[in-house]
Amino acid sequence: MTKLKIFIDFEAISSPFSYDAKLTEDLPSAYSIGVFSGKKFKVKSTIINFNKINDENINEYIRLDIISKVKQIIGNKDFSINRDSVEFIAWASN
Repeated sequence: MTKLKIFIDFEAISSPFSYDAKLTEDLPSAYSIGVFSGKKFKVKSTIINFNKINDENINEYIRLDIISKVKQIIGNKDFSINRDSVEFIAWASN
């Protein structure tokens, strides 16, 4: 089985801005995921709304959102994301 290659890029709020916002240092603030679909590269981005989450549940929020975005991009709500079905690849624009 060929693995789906998922490109992922995180942006973070880092010190001193995280301190001013009373957030954990280097907390992810936004991320984009992309998948090649045929000859097109489809991308979904998320900016985290810190009013809805806190430090304790941010990892679960991100995990569930990434799963949802991948399913949206590939158009398969029943797609199972696991080590056998996907490969995450770090993606940076620089």
